[in-house]
Amino acid sequence: MNDDVLYLLYPAIFVFSMLFIGLVYTVIEFKKMEKDNDKDKDKDDSKLDDK
Repeated sequence: MNDDVLYLLYPAIFVFSMLFIGLVYTVIEFKKMEKDNDKDKDKDDSKLDDK
């Protein structure tokens, strides 16, 4: 391979791997937020049932 190609290939691999890691963490965070929201909603529903 030409050296010019390697100068672009390695940073591109790094950038796309960081992009993928960020995407995975974003999906995990949204799932966690949804789970916490469901927990809070169930807690609020149980307070309404007690009245």
